[in-house]
Amino acid sequence: MKTILIAEDEKFIRKGLVTMVRRSGVPVETILEARDGEEALELLRQNQVDLLITDIRMPKMDGIKLVSQLGELDHQPMVLVISGYDDFSYAVEMLRNGVFDYLLKPVERERLFEVLEKLEDQYRQKQDQQKEQGQRLLRTLRHLMLGRTPAARSGGSRRRAAAAAFSLAPMWAFVPGTVPGTYRRASSGSTP
Repeated sequence: MKTILIAEDEKFIRKGLVTMVRRSGVPVETILEARDGEEALELLRQNQVDLLITDIRMPKMDGIKLVSQLGELDHQPMVLVISGYDDFSYAVEMLRNGVFDYLLKPVERERLFEVLEKLEDQYRQKQDQQKEQGQRLLRTLRHLMLGRTPAARSGGSRRRAAAAAFSLAPMWAFVPGTVPGTYRRASSGSTP
């Protein structure tokens, strides 16, 4: 994972989580910090965050509301919740919103390391899938441009072949300002 955001209102816990993430062995380039949900949401809008580690009870905006608003972002991070409250209703609400895991405070270092390793594996798989889909799309485009598609070989028009290929292929758009080769699924009706 390249970027992790830790949203936690208690400074000592936040700094402790930063230290544990750095010592976990999971490769991380940047760790961002937020004192509350509003600050976290602003950082999420400004940065491409791969993992959000959030507390539930924070001032201004709690973790539940923060997680529920992630769907509005162009790049949705994986989410790990850390809370001091062993409340089943909190856990259920967070899991409904796609949270990867729910850890209780005080956080056990080994348990956090284990979860971070699983999240890193999931991140790598997602990156590999996106890269493979991007390569598949480029091959399709190359074949369309050279007229090597089955429709073009059988006398069909390139326009029909292109329409067929794009109706089946997932649409991906290059994300400006990111690592070369980074793509995201284009929303319907938008242009890259």
